[in-house]
Amino acid sequence: MRNTLLILRTLIPLYLALSATGCTKRNPHKCNAAEPCPLTELPYCDIDGRYGDPFRCIADPFSDGGVGAAELRADRTEFDFGTNNLGVSSAPAAIVVSNVGRAPSRTLTVQIAGTAAAQFAVDSDGCTGQLLGPGESCAVGVRFTAAAAGAVQADLVVSSTDGQNLTVALRGTGIGVGSIVAAPSSLDLGTQVVGQAGSPMSVTITNSGGSATGTVSVSTTGSDASHFQITAEDCSGRVLAASATCTVSLALTPTTSGTKAGSLVVAATPGGSAVVPISGVAVTPGAITVRAREWASRSSRVRSPAIWGIDRIAPA
Repeated sequence: MRNTLLILRTLIPLYLALSATGCTKRNPHKCNAAEPCPLTELPYCDIDGRYGDPFRCIADPFSDGGVGAAELRADRTEFDFGTNNLGVSSAPAAIVVSNVGRAPSRTLTVQIAGTAAAQFAVDSDGCTGQLLGPGESCAVGVRFTAAAAGAVQADLVVSSTDGQNLTVALRGTGIGVGSIVAAPSSLDLGTQVVGQAGSPMSVTITNSGGSATGTVSVSTTGSDASHFQITAEDCSGRVLAASATCTVSLALTPTTSGTKAGSLVVAATPGGSAVVPISGVAVTPGAITVRAREWASRSSRVRSPAIWGIDRIAPA
């Protein structure tokens, strides 16, 4: 009996000191008790750092104990990522989750649900496994990567093991990236005499994608590229909006004879490239043969030489 009293005399002052210093680790708000709780219970603090009114001691600080319960709330009910090029991830969106209730939450889990869930991803997770005390917060970062053109939706779901579910609607729209196409798809510049410029022909460039291209560049390539001249164009240095067009004009300007072949290349990033085969034939000037013939004047009977005409023009 004397030993029991000795133990109680030692433990009771220690418990009183601990009770007066504040709440447990699961509910970290500091508060001073007007009186200690029984050994089997824990002090309960309100969100503002005071005990419940009236003062209560509760065996389970996760229950409301008659003075309130945990309540999860997000800083927004939905987030729209707007339009995104296909396959390109958006910047992360931060969703902040807070416990606005008067008791600690139970363990949290985070997931993305819905038919388009695969197009949204948790980029950072500061909530899973956490127990939020009253007034505490955590954050979840989410990214959107469009897999197909069009609008999609999914849900960010934050749940606690006591059955609470918090849902934030996620939305985003996928658009096709800029895509350069050319018409016609090939260009025959015909036959041209060496040393002379042929008549220009044009190629129309169109952005067939759902968003703007990068800056456009224009060039000719191939071993015979020097025999083709870009006579005019309004594509270089431009950014083509969706459905916008520009034009490139070319002519065959050969310096040697023979069949010439090359490519017109129009490119942008994003936007890809359009490669248009170009061709033509170069010939040297023909040999001209002139035949002279005499003619007689009916009046004088005098024969004189005269130019009769051109017999032929043929490639040399």
